Amino acid sequence: MSLGAKKTLYNILYLNFIVSVSAMFLSGGFTFFLGVDNWCFYALFTGISTMTVYNGQRLFKSEVREKTAWLFWVERNKKSLWYVVLSLGLFSFLLFLLLFSFELKAGLVFFISVFVSVFYVVKLGNISLREIPHIKIHLIAITWVLIALVFPLINEGSSFSCFYYALPHYFYVLGVTIPFDIRDLKYDSKKQKTIPQLFGVIGAKILAVSCLVFFAFFMCFVDSCFIYNYFFFVAIILQIMLVLYTNQLRSEIYFAGLIDGAISVLGISYFFA
Repeated sequence: MSLGAKKTLYNILYLNFIVSVSAMFLSGGFTFFLGVDNWCFYALFTGISTMTVYNGQRLFKSEVREKTAWLFWVERNKKSLWYVVLSLGLFSFLLFLLLFSFELKAGLVFFISVFVSVFYVVKLGNISLREIPHIKIHLIAITWVLIALVFPLINEGSSFSCFYYALPHYFYVLGVTIPFDIRDLKYDSKKQKTIPQLFGVIGAKILAVSCLVFFAFFMCFVDSCFIYNYFFFVAIILQIMLVLYTNQLRSEIYFAGLIDGAISVLGISYFFA
C-alpha cells in the first residue's frame, strides 16, 4: 500500500466514517426488515448521529495526557473536527425533528442516548461515565441499541417488539465491543475493571464469542426466517473470526476497519431476511 493510500485510509478511520456507515446499515437493515416506511431516514439519522458522537467524544478525549496515535491525529485536526461535529450535530438534530412522532417514550429514549453519549467522556463532578468500574462496555451497547433499534421501533409505535429484538442486539454489540477493550488494555485504568482486565484476553474472547452465538440463536428463535438467511450466518461467523484473531498488536485498521466494518454485513443481511 502506498504512503498516500495508507494516509487516506487512516483519515477515513480516524473520522469514524466506517463505524458510522456500519451503524447506518444496521439501523436501516433492521427497520427495513420490520417494514418501517421511513427506514432510509432512520438509517441516515443513525449514521450521522454516530459520526457526530464518536468524533465529539474523541475531541474531549484528546485532552488526556496519555494519547494514542488516533488522539494525536485528532489534536492536529481539532479545528476542522469541531466544524464536522457541529455541522453533523445540527443535521442529525434536524433529522430527529423530521422523524420524531412526539411519542413521549421515543423522546425519552433519545434524551437518554444523548445524556450517556455526552457524559461518557465529559466528567460529572470528578468522573465520567466511562470511568465508572464495570459499566464502560455496557454504556456503548445500550447507546447503540437505543439509537439504532429502540428509538425507531418506539417512534413508529412498535413498543411491544422492542424487548425481544433489543436484548439480542445488546449482546451482539457487547460481543463486537469486547475486542476494543482488549485493544485498550494498555490505556484503560485498572479501576475501570473492563472485561479483559477481569477475565484476561482469552476469557474476554470466550465471552465475546458466547455473546455472538447467543445473539444468533436468539434471533432465530424470535423469527425462524433467520435460519434460512445464509448472509446472516456469514455476518456472525465473520465477526466471530475477527474476535478470535484479536490481540493488542493489531493495527487500528483491524479494529476500526474490519471489526467495525463487519457490523455493516449484519445490517445488509436484514435486507435478505
